[in-house]
Amino acid sequence: QRLYQLHKDCPKIQRNIMRIIGNMALNERLHSTIVRSGWVSILAEAMKSRRIMEASHAARTLANLDRETMREKYHDGVYVLHPQYRTSQPIKADVLFIHGLMGAAFKTWRQQDSEQVLTEKILEDEARYTTCWPKTWLARDCPALRIISVEYDTSLSDWRTRCPVERKSIAFRSNELLRKLRAAGVGDRPVIWVSHSMGGLLVKKMLLEASKKPEMSTVINNTRGIIFYSVPHHG
Repeated sequence: QRLYQLHKDCPKIQRNIMRIIGNMALNERLHSTIVRSGWVSILAEAMKSRRIMEASHAARTLANLDRETMREKYHDGVYVLHPQYRTSQPIKADVLFIHGLMGAAFKTWRQQDSEQVLTEKILEDEARYTTCWPKTWLARDCPALRIISVEYDTSLSDWRTRCPVERKSIAFRSNELLRKLRAAGVGDRPVIWVSHSMGGLLVKKMLLEASKKPEMSTVINNTRGIIFYSVPHHG
């Protein structure tokens, strides 16, 4: 907590700290320790941030701490963009956003302006500019959806590899992501996939794997549609 407070001027460090706490919160035995440490009030304040990434990291951590109204668990890289607060409104479907090569859970779904220019525009007109349109616009137009964006490691070469080669394969990534999404309750209601580039290949591989595993069958059985953006279907 002290490290978090010391870096109020560095959102990236604060996000990484919240990411660590969010991962720790997957272990229910640590919940009382996290709560007693005063993190709930800090995270609740972070959720009010105009920075979508910061608010989403805080929302993920609080969701993992909430075992009274939620049974879903949001593993590392799985972010709920909407709803980020408790709601009595029934959720009718899940919309999942899967980024592609060199993408990310938030930046892939932004407008192309630089962050500084975009921030200034948002302050002028929130209805026309956003740093993450699924959260800002889709959530407003379709409030009965649960909107999830995922993040996974991508790499164009092995020059900066940070993990074993086998962990970089489509097969490994799709199985890992499928497991995380199922833990988040994906498959319990109708699912719509929105994928870009390599993300589309992951979606197809995930559905193929889900068709082979009885415990994952609800994911493919409840899939209602897939949107592909620039996906190299034929290599």
